[in-house]
Amino acid sequence: MPIKFPMPLAEIIWHDAETGHGWELHSEVDTKEELMITVGFIVARGETTVVVASSIDKESHCQSNSRIKIPIGMIKSVRELNVTYKKEKKDEPVAIDITEQPDPCGDRGDKTSHCI
Repeated sequence: MPIKFPMPLAEIIWHDAETGHGWELHSEVDTKEELMITVGFIVARGETTVVVASSIDKESHCQSNSRIKIPIGMIKSVRELNVTYKKEKKDEPVAIDITEQPDPCGDRGDKTSHCI
């Protein structure tokens, strides 16, 4: 059975903008496109932006937290998500493995903010 939310839950794929710091040679400027994936509740739509929140309050649906404002011109795709959740009956708590996981950045070695 799908869960009903008071506002759309969506996956947004968008072109990231970034800044640099310090002196750099023009020949070393990185022009590679970086796509981001944001999943959250679409809480506002403006003429040029969409605001997505990771959390909304359950009672009034009038407050949100952890928002990101994405310019519409940077959005590549928006897909509304349908969520189903089936609660399983279990007698014992489920153990979660918190041992070291593989590096999501692979062997690139660059530990930029999105690869930490």
